[in-house]
Amino acid sequence: MSDKSSRKADLWQRKYYESLDELEQKEKQWEELESLLRLLASRLTLLSDASDEQLEKKLDKLRSNLRYEDNALKFRPLINDVSAAIAKADAEIKTRSPAHEFESANTLNILLDELNVPATLQRQERHLRKRIARAKSEKDIPELVKDMAELLGLSMEVLVEKKCEEANKAAQTETEKHPSEPVPPAPTGKPQVEKPGFLKKLFSSTADEKDSVADAPSAEAPAQAEKESPRPDKAEPHDTDMDVGQEVNDGVASEISAQDISYAAGILIELLEQLDLPHDLCVEAALIRQRLQPCYEQEKLAQGLEATAALVAEAHDRIFNEKKELEAFLQQLTERLQEIDTDLQQTVRLQQLSLTGSREVNAAVEEEVRGIEQSVEKAADLATLQTDVQARVIIIRDHMDKFLQAELLRDRQSTDISEHLKKELSAAEDEIDTLRKQLEAERAQSMQDALTGLYNRKAYDQYIHDELARFKRYGSPFVLGVWDVDLFKSVNDQYGHVAGDKVLKVIASVIAENTRETDIAARYGGEEFAVIMPETNIEAAYPSLDKLRGIIQSCAFHFRGKRVEITASCGMTEARKDDTPESIFQRADSGLYKAKENGRNRCEKV
Repeated sequence: MSDKSSRKADLWQRKYYESLDELEQKEKQWEELESLLRLLASRLTLLSDASDEQLEKKLDKLRSNLRYEDNALKFRPLINDVSAAIAKADAEIKTRSPAHEFESANTLNILLDELNVPATLQRQERHLRKRIARAKSEKDIPELVKDMAELLGLSMEVLVEKKCEEANKAAQTETEKHPSEPVPPAPTGKPQVEKPGFLKKLFSSTADEKDSVADAPSAEAPAQAEKESPRPDKAEPHDTDMDVGQEVNDGVASEISAQDISYAAGILIELLEQLDLPHDLCVEAALIRQRLQPCYEQEKLAQGLEATAALVAEAHDRIFNEKKELEAFLQQLTERLQEIDTDLQQTVRLQQLSLTGSREVNAAVEEEVRGIEQSVEKAADLATLQTDVQARVIIIRDHMDKFLQAELLRDRQSTDISEHLKKELSAAEDEIDTLRKQLEAERAQSMQDALTGLYNRKAYDQYIHDELARFKRYGSPFVLGVWDVDLFKSVNDQYGHVAGDKVLKVIASVIAENTRETDIAARYGGEEFAVIMPETNIEAAYPSLDKLRGIIQSCAFHFRGKRVEITASCGMTEARKDDTPESIFQRADSGLYKAKENGRNRCEKV
């Protein structure tokens, strides 16, 4: 065998062995991958909630096969059965309505169900319902409440216009039928028409309805109408269609019960508590809540609804005006920046002119110098040379004088532009500084709860996010405590919302005074508070929070000279590696529920 053939055989032999080694390595990788996939599939089968017995049996069988069966192809039919069962269960879950909705969104849906929106506003109603369905947390509620109030106001306007049109049409019809008979004037207030739905009944006064019925006696039997006995204050619910000139039934428009009115007032009070308003409007909202507590009269509830709509409209107007002011400021700032840009362009133009002038002078001087050199070379006598040189020097001097004069003019222009530019920049800096301070003040106000002075929910969301990020990066522990006032609803029911607000203010003051400067205390919502304690573990935090609980219990709350005992419960937890803002709050909240179940007025660690 030749040397060439021998080398080729060695090469192929080496490639063969290398391929065997590579194949063995890949077989090991495949075995490891199969082992990992089996382990993963086995662990995933443990995630079943056991709500489907058949699915649970199939998963148990699959888990057993994954552990003990070598040939994976043998349990392919079982995997297909499990996949089909899971897909079926997932489809059932998707078609099933959500089991739990947060209370505020549910309340808004109830109000929309009760409010029979006119046909012209049904598109807006559908849009609002979609937004309510997409709401993910309580922080989405304020905007929805504003839109709800706007829809309510528009519905009121449409209803009033419809009633007036119907009354005028009825009066016109009666005039055409009986031109010789006097026609009662059309009511200027709220004419009596059919009002299906709960909220629409709130906008008709019982007294006005009785007056309108009394002012429209039957044309066929006036004497009988005069002999009718006085109608009772409350008539049995029924549906009536009354036109001018027709006989009027003894009953009047149905009234809603005092219990329904009280329930609606409670919903309205809850909506007012959810609104995030400026301080002065918060005071007005508190007055509205005070007037609605207690509320058993239809007229009083209608006044509360109108006041709430006006309050929301005022808040909307303020936001709109602030937006207009900001737009005007930005427009003014843009104009100043344009002036500054014009000045800078002028400065650049002067610099370019100066550079061009210097180049022209330099070229002229060089040309005259070359002329002098040529004169020196060609001069026949000294007198001729002297005359030629003097003439060229004069020309050079003229060029230099013109250049210097132009430079002086450009220098003065540049100085003026520079001074103007400094003034514009200084004014812009002052306005920007003013805007920055205003934005900082508004940001601080937007992060502060108007009632208690603590941080609000928006600030809490930001701080818990930042604290979790710091914990995951540096491992700095922190504790979250979630507080809730015990039996707070009974305080509002017995003593009114003004007393309830006072309780919240006092508790917030106690929390602020008895936590560290580095701690973050916020009003989470309603009667719930949250305290973030950085650089603290749960064992160190428990004594501090339990001491705070005791201080709250010992606070002297009095109503009409009588002491009212107020307590609060707390659930606390320490940050964990895989925590999110939602998971850590849910864990602390579960501790709070545990404290409630164990008798309230206690702290529970989770």
